[in-house]
Amino acid sequence: SAIDDVIAQAKETIEEYKSWKASVIFEAVTKGLDPNVEMKDSGVEWIGKIPKHWNTLKLKYASWLKGRIGWQGLKSDEYTDEGAYLITGTDFDNGIINWNTCAHISVERFNEDSDIHIQENDLLITKDGTIGKVAVAKNCPDMVSLNSGVMLIRNVRRYKYYDKYLYYILMSEQFHLWYELSQNGASTIKHLYQEQFYNFTFSFPSIPEQTAIASYLDDKCSAIDSIISEKQVLIDELES
Repeated sequence: SAIDDVIAQAKETIEEYKSWKASVIFEAVTKGLDPNVEMKDSGVEWIGKIPKHWNTLKLKYASWLKGRIGWQGLKSDEYTDEGAYLITGTDFDNGIINWNTCAHISVERFNEDSDIHIQENDLLITKDGTIGKVAVAKNCPDMVSLNSGVMLIRNVRRYKYYDKYLYYILMSEQFHLWYELSQNGASTIKHLYQEQFYNFTFSFPSIPEQTAIASYLDDKCSAIDSIISEKQVLIDELES
């Protein structure tokens, strides 16, 4: 009973740290790093107030989105031990892709759809099941494709952003609030639709500010994640 109490307390602490992390991310990508900056109403329900010199931007003016259309006949029994990498949502590991857990497909299958060939620093988001898990493609192998549950976000349109800044936007309540509002009256089956996602509006400071915010959040989130990991180790030891 005493051990169970400590475990329960540790789990509660982890949830508190997760909430704090979410709050830190939302504050940084919505209000910036200067606590004294003059604010204005963004006019966007899921954003609220932003610094006066910031803008908002629809994703369609910055990014190109692409996902695998269905499975294109691809079946799990076609997976191989080598060949092109295939990313699924289960390969998202703390903001990056764990290449060691990826399945593989034949080169022929890989070549069927060049639109979902993944490049270094591409942003990826899960669009089925658990919506909104985000990862950046780092140390990307030569041949990488997507399964049907993942969407590619590539910054190739008019407005440029710092990739890690958009990563934190998608980790924040800006994205999650927008998604919940956009689902009003929709099917009970959760899905992030490409055309719907193009209309996602987010806070848009200058590139130097985006870079500073992302760097600040890298440090802050890393520190919080370390504490969460320590608590999880404690829970595992206590359960043993």
